[in-house]
Amino acid sequence: MTNILLIDDDDALQTMYSTVLGSAGHNITVASNGQEGLELLDQNSIDLILLDVNMPVMDGFGFLETYDRKKHGGIKIIMLTNSNDIPLINRAIALGANNYIDKANVTPAEMKQIVDGVLNSSAA
Repeated sequence: MTNILLIDDDDALQTMYSTVLGSAGHNITVASNGQEGLELLDQNSIDLILLDVNMPVMDGFGFLETYDRKKHGGIKIIMLTNSNDIPLINRAIALGANNYIDKANVTPAEMKQIVDGVLNSSAA
């Protein structure tokens, strides 16, 4: 079973992503901001992080800048955003994200496909 840490402050998206990915056999741990995500990361074995860009307390970029890839073994990260802003996406990739999902324009099936693709890729 794959362990996914979902870091997003939107309750409806937390429920939808947890349901879709949980029904596909993934174990989902949820945090509402980057600070909670860092704390849960230290307490759980995680294979993939789904990370929202805009959140209170600590946003996705703050998380990426604080997250220690060496300490946590290079966990794969997919950024969650509501835009196709290329500079934003490039910044996320430069900080270590493996991919991104445009939340406003992706179906649950497409989201699952992106998650599975990143999990099955050999690049960390």
